[in-house]
Amino acid sequence: MLLDEARLLQRVANDRELLEIIARQFLDLSPQWLQTLRRAIEQTDASLLYRTAHTLKGSLGYFTESTPYQLAFDLEQLGKAGTLAGASQRLADLERATAQLCVEIAALLHR
Repeated sequence: MLLDEARLLQRVANDRELLEIIARQFLDLSPQWLQTLRRAIEQTDASLLYRTAHTLKGSLGYFTESTPYQLAFDLEQLGKAGTLAGASQRLADLERATAQLCVEIAALLHR
């Protein structure tokens, strides 16, 4: 399980309405961020990789500090360093981990 529900509830001060808003926004926006990361890699745009990975990492931080967060951090650091070496594989791993996290978030919303 990737979702840290206790962490999420703590981050939103146990406000279930706020939790739902943040979760739905993440479910809506994460595919766009992943697509932008893919484009950054394809265009060898380290700056775009850095900015987008930073944004995604910040959002992931509400839900987890495990695999997807760490992968976004790795991509952020690659972009910051101006290199894309290994970025494609990290992005593929991030896409899989984020998809699993989204399943867990959607299940949380339907409880």
